[in-house]
Amino acid sequence: MKFNSKDEVSKYSKYKKEILQWIARTERNFYRYFLPPYYSKVGKNELSLFLDYDLIAKDWIKTKTVSSLIPLSPSLLLPEEAETMVKWLKHSYHCGPGKYCHEPVLPSTSLHAEYFSSLTYWRGPVWINMNWFFWLGLSECRYEKEDVAIRRGVFELVQRHGVREYYDPYTGK
Repeated sequence: MKFNSKDEVSKYSKYKKEILQWIARTERNFYRYFLPPYYSKVGKNELSLFLDYDLIAKDWIKTKTVSSLIPLSPSLLLPEEAETMVKWLKHSYHCGPGKYCHEPVLPSTSLHAEYFSSLTYWRGPVWINMNWFFWLGLSECRYEKEDVAIRRGVFELVQRHGVREYYDPYTGK
């Protein structure tokens, strides 16, 4: 990175320090921020994955989406928790053999959710960015079979249908 003045260097250092503080705070408080307090263990039941919190309603959003699996990262989860996340990732809630889905990439929501819509933004389509995140987490956690499957699925989508914002989970279009 090239800076034109000492002031730019100072601003960069300030922002970098602030960003690193936010990252450290999130890592320290990860479970408190994203796992509802009434669940003491990841994967205890279907809603004991990580959830979003509605600051206005002051309540957990109990909607199962792929964002519940976002913490799949070795720096945030214990190995047994990563194993639980991988089981959920492969659960029939997502695409899998016999589910009539463009396998093995993951749609943004369950194909059986009442709000599911194959082409309505975050209510069902396959997003490359989310699947990339899962590929990265699986790769870092050494789940080779699963990470290869998602990587191949993403490449196949792009090869067949081009680079798109999102894809239909049934057809890949």
